[in-house]
Amino acid sequence: MSRKEGGVEEGGVIERSQEKAKELMNKLTILYSLQIIDLEIEERKALQGDLPRQVQELEDTIIGAQAKGQSIANEVHDMEKKIRTLEQKKKESALKKAKAEANLEKVRTSEEYNKLQKEIENHELDIQLTDKEIGALKERIKTLSQEKKKLEEEISEKEKVLNERKKELNETLKIIEKDLESLLKIASEIEEKVQEKDVRLLRAYKKIKARMGDSIARIERDACSGCHYRVPIQQQIEIKQYQKVIVCEYCGRILISDDILGEAYKIVLQLAQKHQIQFLIEKIKEKIQQK
Repeated sequence: MSRKEGGVEEGGVIERSQEKAKELMNKLTILYSLQIIDLEIEERKALQGDLPRQVQELEDTIIGAQAKGQSIANEVHDMEKKIRTLEQKKKESALKKAKAEANLEKVRTSEEYNKLQKEIENHELDIQLTDKEIGALKERIKTLSQEKKKLEEEISEKEKVLNERKKELNETLKIIEKDLESLLKIASEIEEKVQEKDVRLLRAYKKIKARMGDSIARIERDACSGCHYRVPIQQQIEIKQYQKVIVCEYCGRILISDDILGEAYKIVLQLAQKHQIQFLIEKIKEKIQQK
């Protein structure tokens, strides 16, 4: 074989290799754009569930505060009832004391006198102890009433916040629902493109996604961005050559280099603009600027 023929053959091999790399890069670019959309769909679905949960937590907090307020009211009611009982007891002790004091004038012996005097002292002590107990209960009622008032103010504020949150929630959920509908349409469009180019690659993507949550990982600091397992240097070189699909030896995700990110972002941006998904347009524009 002449040097010229050898050169032509070598050139043909290089050309075929470049075409193969271009074809695989195109497939993986579209596939990565699908992953961007799929992750946005999952994020929106999570938000769709998280926002009502936040409102529910606030409602539960209010219900808990109301239950505490009712418990305070019940405690105050019981103490007021006890105060009335103690006041009756004090009244009875005062009557008994007055009666004993009146009988002092009628006694004939010192023994009877001492007995009545002791009875008067006991009634006086009962009155003092009852006054002390009533005073403590009234002080506790005062404290609880202040606590209940503060609690009612907090409940009132939280109810205002709750009403605002519910209004915001309804509006936000409508936006999320609309975004989800558009994102699912975009995902369907991209899937069709991938299926046209490589149905087996799409099946592999879905299989990995079902197992890992995401299917494609980048190389970051010589490691898989999905599981952070180190990727050998030779494998990193092969990934950039795009002669075949390479997966992480540890987690099984499809590995790509950063070369295809820009084009993938452009695909997503065009589709986001087509379907007027504002949050995604802003998000992807920011990523393109950072890149």
